[in-house]
Amino acid sequence: MVAELKNVVIPALRAKGFSGSFPHFRRIRATQIDLLTFQFSMFGPTFCVNLHACPPTGYTDYTGKHTPPNKVTVTHIGGTLPLRLGAKPPKEAGHWFSAESTSEQILTDTALGVLSLIASQAEEFWREREHAKSTVA
Repeated sequence: MVAELKNVVIPALRAKGFSGSFPHFRRIRATQIDLLTFQFSMFGPTFCVNLHACPPTGYTDYTGKHTPPNKVTVTHIGGTLPLRLGAKPPKEAGHWFSAESTSEQILTDTALGVLSLIASQAEEFWREREHAKSTVA
């Protein structure tokens, strides 16, 4: 599954301006940093894709520790839960993709499904976060 994500999803993320290395990616923009992390389960062949955003200056946690823009990941952000790609809030908190198949076509289809959700749900999530910040300011 990792190979399919790297072949199908990562080039598309790079084309959208994301940097980083598997499993953590970030897109630094003037108004915020869009964050995406792949998380694999230790209990079975499944994974999720976590989304978050932070200020363009990076993230400072409650202790005052600052993580710069080029290092920040979803796992650094405290306080609010990330969105799991494919979840249907508010009822569904998490969504896990299956990575169980030995069929290359099924794994490719899963990666294409992730890519489709990034184009729709993830981009909408980041736009909403950005819009919420601009209406508060």
